[in-house]
Amino acid sequence: MQACYKFEPVNRLCVYRISGAVTAKGLLKLFRSARDDAGWAEEMRFLTVLENASLAHMDTHAINELMIGMQDESLGPQKRPQAAIVCNDQLSRGLLAFWVAASANLLGTQEKVFDTEEEARSWLAADEAVIPLPAR
Repeated sequence: MQACYKFEPVNRLCVYRISGAVTAKGLLKLFRSARDDAGWAEEMRFLTVLENASLAHMDTHAINELMIGMQDESLGPQKRPQAAIVCNDQLSRGLLAFWVAASANLLGTQEKVFDTEEEARSWLAADEAVIPLPAR
């Protein structure tokens, strides 16, 4: 698995770019590195871009391992639980649908899968424009 992350403070984003054979251990290492970076901020949301990535090693057991690891190490989002995943590989969509549903229950995240980075960024930016109304 080849991966990197980049912070975009102006957009309050941590952008992960991942290619190759994706594994739970590799993802945990990547997420841990971002969290330990001096540029990290709790209000960041996540944009994960899978480019020529293989999810062949990420079965439901590996996904559960990843979620439990994220929960145990507090690697999931704390203040802004929105995350977008970009993946245009139709074969991976079923597995990512499982991830979206399971992570909502275990990690409390709101995640969505997109075909393009532009769509994902628009969705994340739309959340920024929402103005909460006072309770009645």
